[in-house]
Amino acid sequence: MKIKKAILAGIVVSIVGYNYLLNYDVLSKIVFSVALIIILTMNLNLFTSKVATILCSELDTGSKIKDISVIFLGNAIACLFFGFLFSFLGETHAEEIWEAKMQTNLFIALYKAIVVGFLMQIAATCRHDLVTVGVVLLFIGTGGEHSIANIVYMSVARAFSFKAVFYILICAIGNAIGGLTIYLLNREKNLVS
Repeated sequence: MKIKKAILAGIVVSIVGYNYLLNYDVLSKIVFSVALIIILTMNLNLFTSKVATILCSELDTGSKIKDISVIFLGNAIACLFFGFLFSFLGETHAEEIWEAKMQTNLFIALYKAIVVGFLMQIAATCRHDLVTVGVVLLFIGTGGEHSIANIVYMSVARAFSFKAVFYILICAIGNAIGGLTIYLLNREKNLVS
């Protein structure tokens, strides 16, 4: 069940990621918000919205690693597959966006990914549509690094390399650090809900 919900979340991210690469405008940013609302409403397994909750759960370390890995893998499989298929549909901004990411200093990418982790955890905790729209507009508008969306960008650009995979893993670590920070700072509320 976890893998199916992770793949479905990856499909949603792939569709809106492609829309963003195709149009690259304000409306595309808002559509990204709608995707996160769908993912949260359907309780799908998106790495960036689940990682902190899993890390702070009562599960043993092995189960935490397994759950996080299954979710990340399910998201990645969907994003790679659908992103690659989308790459055949026409001109996008994928190559220029991905090339700019590959020129980014890894410490800056990590920091931007931490910020996205903060914001994603806020959206996952609040579960309020207006907050979710604001959070997504913030992280896209500030050039944040969302590890799962980056898989879509890489795949549409057909820019597969070890450097690209390493970049995505750095962003995933940053997303986890940011989400975990907000989760722990807001722990009393998380225990009540």
